[in-house]
Amino acid sequence: MAQRYRVRTLVLAFFLAAGAVLAAQEARIVYLEGPVDLLVDGHWAPADIGDTVPADGRVRLGEGAYLEVIHGNRTLRFDTAGEARIDGAGPAASGTDVRGILGTTFRRLTEPTTSPETDTVAAGVRASEAAAEPTIDWAGDESPAELIASGIAQLRDGHVEEASFDFQDAYEFATGADVDRAGYFFAYSLYMLDELDSAAEVLDSIAPAPEAAYFTEYALLAGDVLARAGQPGQAVAVLNHLLDAHPAMADRDPLTAQLALFLLGEALRTTDASAASDAYRRAAAVAPDTDVAASARSALQ
Repeated sequence: MAQRYRVRTLVLAFFLAAGAVLAAQEARIVYLEGPVDLLVDGHWAPADIGDTVPADGRVRLGEGAYLEVIHGNRTLRFDTAGEARIDGAGPAASGTDVRGILGTTFRRLTEPTTSPETDTVAAGVRASEAAAEPTIDWAGDESPAELIASGIAQLRDGHVEEASFDFQDAYEFATGADVDRAGYFFAYSLYMLDELDSAAEVLDSIAPAPEAAYFTEYALLAGDVLARAGQPGQAVAVLNHLLDAHPAMADRDPLTAQLALFLLGEALRTTDASAASDAYRRAAAVAPDTDVAASARSALQ
């Protein structure tokens, strides 16, 4: 795939549907993971799902933490370490949307867990095996694992187009199972550039195994991209594969399960209205207070 993909300025908007309106002066925590504290009477205390917080209250997130709250008719996400206002006045909060959720799951997948010196190795699980192949000429003397690590670093710095170049080279030079992994990262960068047809082309060429560490992120991405690129059947297949492979997802990771079910409904709505309605109902039931749940209920009307 010799073509270089360039940025096209187009922002994906996911319009918020009407939800239950809470008291104007309070917000309610509907989901969290990782270390999250609330400022209560001048002291920090651990937060929990179901807690109500003054609208001008403050939260503190540790590394890798995630928080979702209902405030008015909005669902706000917090996924950046540090302090922020619960009402979304700070830069760490945003309305929930499909691309935002996929971005959050992507960041969790790529969050560095090692020192910078070993992060490159951690980013390429099977790079050493691929690099051992004597017939491969690595692009710029970098292995696919190193190219993926470089692309991830570019994304962290907000350089999406540059990241796509690294991921493309990794995809073109990878072998074996590394092709699927590199293909996922390449497709994700194309998705962020709104190159949906090109992203769909890459996703059509890979088939990660359910046990792959990035399979959930791949399936969610494919579910959104393929449906919107005019391939709803393929989107349905990959989302059902995800849900079948992880039957306890609704208990273990309800927001991910909810998004998978919502995307399933979106993919089915033009081909099987009854099955789409069932997917929307299941999505709304997983976490009833989120924007995705409100949108699922709106789709049922």
